[in-house]
Amino acid sequence: MDNGELHDILSDIKQRKSEGFEDLYSKYYKLMLGVAFCIVRNEHDCHDIIQQVMMKLYSLPEDKFPEKYDMSWLYTVVKNEALQFLRKNKTNTSFDELPEIPVNCSEMEEIIHMDYYNSIIKGLDGKSREIVTLKILCGMTHKEIASALKMSCGTVQWKYHMSVNSLKIAMTSICVLVINSILLGRVYLSRIYKARVVERTMLRNIDLTIDANPLLNAFYCILIAISGFIFIKSIARYIRITRGAKKADK
Repeated sequence: MDNGELHDILSDIKQRKSEGFEDLYSKYYKLMLGVAFCIVRNEHDCHDIIQQVMMKLYSLPEDKFPEKYDMSWLYTVVKNEALQFLRKNKTNTSFDELPEIPVNCSEMEEIIHMDYYNSIIKGLDGKSREIVTLKILCGMTHKEIASALKMSCGTVQWKYHMSVNSLKIAMTSICVLVINSILLGRVYLSRIYKARVVERTMLRNIDLTIDANPLLNAFYCILIAISGFIFIKSIARYIRITRGAKKADK
């Protein structure tokens, strides 16, 4: 991310230029979404928070804009707004009066599904979740994250790589569990099939059902189908997260 570019955008916003708000939304939407998600961990609430941030920037006095460290300043603004959102009683908070900000569909398609992403990173501690989110979803560098979180760059790098390794181990465990479920189901159905063949061979003229419970058979068939679907979906999403981590490292 170009801090000079953000400085120019904030300068336009300070002068109430519409292109400044458009550029901030189109170029830094992921950053704001990632920061908000670190706090509220709900995608829908994140959109509301971003709208509120944009409105506050519009009404912010000129002397309140930063002279430098624009990335850290924007990070702090979004984070504080997210924290304030959590403190409020959501039932008494209405965003109906705010103007709608259009969502860029092509940009949203590049973002990992937040519910799934949240389920993956929930095993990490709070600071590690924040670092991983800012790195993968927001595309911030280790130096930018260190500046925003007021940590050393070395600590950020260490926590990031330890967190990514933990996620890899967790995903591997899930894949092993799914594979085992598929194999056990296959063995069970194979034994049923062999028993059926033996019975029909021995008693050709008698229509007998096997001892196995038909509901149990159906359950294992469904289990195999679901396990296979989860396995393929988990692998695909894991690849997307890994690619995101590799891109962030560059």
